[in-house]
Amino acid sequence: MAPRNLAELAVDAAERHGERVAMVFEGEPLSNLLILERAQRFQNAFAELGLARGRNAAMCMMNSPLVFSLFGGVFRTGATLVPVMFQLSAQELNFVFGDTGAHCVVTDAVLADKVREAVKGLDHVKWIAVLGGEDRPDATPREYRLETLLAADISPTLPQIAPEDVALMLYTSGTTGRPKGVMLTHGNFLASGETVIEAAELHLRDKPIISINALPMAHIFGIGSMNFSYLVPVEFSKGYIVQLRWYDPVRFMQQLQEHRATDMAGVPTMLAHILNHPEVDNYDLTSLIKVDVGGAPVPEELARRWSEKFGCRVRQLYGMTENCGVATCVRISKPHRPRSAGLPYSSVELRIV
Repeated sequence: MAPRNLAELAVDAAERHGERVAMVFEGEPLSNLLILERAQRFQNAFAELGLARGRNAAMCMMNSPLVFSLFGGVFRTGATLVPVMFQLSAQELNFVFGDTGAHCVVTDAVLADKVREAVKGLDHVKWIAVLGGEDRPDATPREYRLETLLAADISPTLPQIAPEDVALMLYTSGTTGRPKGVMLTHGNFLASGETVIEAAELHLRDKPIISINALPMAHIFGIGSMNFSYLVPVEFSKGYIVQLRWYDPVRFMQQLQEHRATDMAGVPTMLAHILNHPEVDNYDLTSLIKVDVGGAPVPEELARRWSEKFGCRVRQLYGMTENCGVATCVRISKPHRPRSAGLPYSSVELRIV
C-alpha cells in the first residue's frame, strides 16, 4: 500500500532500501534505520507528554543530527510540527507560539534562554525539550533534556493519520504584516515530493546522489530535501545527504570536496559567496553535477560563471511556501534558456496574469 502520510513514507523508504547511510552530519554517518528508530522513541516520549493529533509542536533549533528524527517523531504522534527560524527574536517567537497555541517547544541549549523568554504568558505551552539541556521538573513550563526523551522505548505502531491532516505549519516572512502560518498537509508533501522526483529526471543519472545541504530545516526548501531522500528509487541507495549545521562557505567547500558531492541546493547568495571566495581555488568542486537554486532569481552572469568554473548546470527553481515550494523548475534535459525559471511541475497548474 502506498504511504498515506509522511510517517508511513519514512517507514516505506526504510523497507525499500534496507539499511544504508542516509545522512552524514558534521562527519557523523547516520543510517536510515537509526533515524527511524530515534523517531519511534521520540514518538513514544512525546505521546506520553500529551502530544497527539490536533495539537501543535513548535521546534526552534539549528540543524542537528536529530532533526529528521524530530520531524518523524512529531509526525508519528499525529500532531502538527511548527518549525521556526532560530534567528527570530523572542518577541517574534512569542507571536508564532501564541498564534499556533503550541503545546510544546523543542529547542537546543544555545537558544533555550530566548525560547524561555518567548513562552512567558503562554499557558498552553506545557513543556520545553532542550537538546543539551537539563531535566527541570519544577520549571514553568517544565523542561526535559531531549537526550532523556530519546531513551524512551520504541513505538512501532502509528495512529490514524489521514492525508488531509496538517503535517507542518510554516510561517511566511510577513512582509505585508504579521507572519502568516501556512498549513501543509501530509497529502500536500507526498504529492509535491512525487512531482519533484519526476522533474529530477533521475533516468539521466548514473551516479549515486550525494547532496550537500546547509539550508535551515525550518524552511520549505530544506524540508523538501528531506522528503526527496525518502522518495529516491532503490538504485540510488548508495547516495546520502551531507547535512551542515549552518552555512559557512569554507566548511561547505571542505565537505563538498571530501564527499565528492554531486548535488547541492542553495540560494543565489551562497553561489556568489563560494564563487568569489578567496580560497575557492583550494578546493575541487568539480564533482557537482547539478545545483538547485531557489529563494530568489539567479543572475545570469552568476549562473554562467558558476557553470564555466565547475562544469555543472545551475537549475533555477520557483515556488512558495503556500504551494509546498513547488511551482516551476528548469529541466536538465532541456536547452539552457537564460533567466528562465523553467516549466511547471507535472502537478502544477500555472497562470501568468
